[in-house]
Amino acid sequence: MNGYYNEQYILDYMVTIDLDCLNVGFLASALEEFLITQLKSNLKLINGTGN
Repeated sequence: MNGYYNEQYILDYMVTIDLDCLNVGFLASALEEFLITQLKSNLKLINGTGN
């Protein structure tokens, strides 16, 4: 896959959390923002934080 500046990456891992199964689907966007903020300095992420 290509990054924002046309860098090439190989996708090693993909992780999902079934929030509906845990009955906390309403927390999805907050959890996404938290994980991106905490992990972005350690991993190359596909997604970024919103505005």
